Amino acid sequence: MASFVLTETMKPGAELQGSLVESLANVVLANWEEWKLGGSRPSKLGWILYSRGHVQKSVIKFINPSSARPVAVAKLPNTPGTAVLVQNEHNNIQDMREELRFCPDILGSLPRPLALIKKDWAYILVEEAFDGQPVTSLLQRADERQNSDEGLVTLGRCFRWLVDFHHAVDTPTTMRQHGDFAVNNLFLLPGGRLAVIDWENFGKYPPCFDLFSLVFSAGFYASEADDRDRGPQSLVTRFEAAYFAPTKLCRLVSAFLASYCQQFNMDKAGASEWLDEFLTLKRQRMEDIYGTRNIYALGYLALGNRCYLQRPLFIEGLS
Repeated sequence: MASFVLTETMKPGAELQGSLVESLANVVLANWEEWKLGGSRPSKLGWILYSRGHVQKSVIKFINPSSARPVAVAKLPNTPGTAVLVQNEHNNIQDMREELRFCPDILGSLPRPLALIKKDWAYILVEEAFDGQPVTSLLQRADERQNSDEGLVTLGRCFRWLVDFHHAVDTPTTMRQHGDFAVNNLFLLPGGRLAVIDWENFGKYPPCFDLFSLVFSAGFYASEADDRDRGPQSLVTRFEAAYFAPTKLCRLVSAFLASYCQQFNMDKAGASEWLDEFLTLKRQRMEDIYGTRNIYALGYLALGNRCYLQRPLFIEGLS
């Protein structure tokens, strides 16, 4: 039986208490064998808080110090208003793992939920961690080397996984999708397998929502390493370049879109309407999240209706 003993009080909007993190680490250690985390159980875990300042949730990655291998991830909502997202992610992953039990290649790309711990006003989700390379890092490396082919190969792997996933879960008429299939939620594992995290937004979306998320986020994050220390204006500039550069991105969208529509027997003529719906939903979501530490939100706040006024640039590139 899993053991969960957390004595600290969750404080909305407060910095994570070190004692709470230590308690979560002890929960992971106490359930090491039951959760099949692999290798010998260490006496202590290291941890990294790698989403500090995120508006919706805090994420803690626990590391086995002896092997430097990530073993578990804990997700905690930052406010009562976002607590439901942690529950949603747990429930969505559980449902998807049951539905995809006969699709081992896709199933292996989903995180394995280990525990959902009720604590005060919140739930804390603990998942098995993926030990792979973030796709954002791979794209940044390709960008720094000015090697567009390397970046396209990486995106091609993500695209192929997306097509296989959509074939496995649904038909184009209902289109259940990940809902945030951005490169910051993707990891490349040893052997070339893709891992996909953050499933709280899984649900029904307009056609190609995940596809647009993939391509536009790729352009958005490609030069993040170069802009890291240049302040808010650089974030706005990068957002604008990703969403409104009508050449490279549009050619990539066009190629993926044509292949996607062909495989699902969909009429590409609907691309304009799908893109409108994508931008509208993306804007609404970022307005709901709101926060200058969220790069997408910052871009929307800075650019406003230009998200719609410059849409023809995309449509021209898609035709």
